[in-house]
Amino acid sequence: MQTDASLLSDSSAESTYRDVNGVRLHVVAAGDEDGSLVVLLHGFPDFFYCWREQIEPLVEAGYRVLVPDQRGYNLSEKLDGVRAYRKSELVRDVVELVHSEGRDSAHIVGHDWGASVAWELALRYPATVDRLGIVNVPHPAVLRHHVLSNPKQLKKSWYVFFFQLPRLPEWACKRENFEFFERALRANASPGTFTDEDIARYCLDCLLTRSKEYNLFCDMLLQ
Repeated sequence: MQTDASLLSDSSAESTYRDVNGVRLHVVAAGDEDGSLVVLLHGFPDFFYCWREQIEPLVEAGYRVLVPDQRGYNLSEKLDGVRAYRKSELVRDVVELVHSEGRDSAHIVGHDWGASVAWELALRYPATVDRLGIVNVPHPAVLRHHVLSNPKQLKKSWYVFFFQLPRLPEWACKRENFEFFERALRANASPGTFTDEDIARYCLDCLLTRSKEYNLFCDMLLQ
């Protein structure tokens, strides 16, 4: 089973590799190279495939679309050490990805952890962002406030702290063929959202992923 652009129905989509900010990223590219650029950033536990329903409509609307596997995920390079996955590095990845298309800016859309990266990009490098689209993550200051002051939000964010523990998260996530992630995906989605084949692809992505981002998520909340 493959986890590259061959999963997509859009015939213009292709798997490419971009060397940006000291890391090699697998990037699905689609659409007219002269079209307005849109960059779609996935969340956790995820990879470019989460945007499979949006890529073709954007291409049909005339956009040039780039969908990277963020560093550590799926087919992108896995760097050693937690510092390699700091948000400052993830943001620079996106800036240089935009530049790799010969552009100064792009429409940036982020979901989940990708939304957190998108927020940071807009705050640090506003000139790189033409339009910002955020799916299900509030402004960092608002998120930090609620995690620190709202017990209900703190309870819902239990997994953020769980991922700070040594060894236990890796063991829990890998057991029973990544059942942890399968339950998370199905529990938070409408019935029928994920087919068994989709789940198999996500499990393979998890197998290929060395994601350190959640080791830093709590630090981001407390900054």
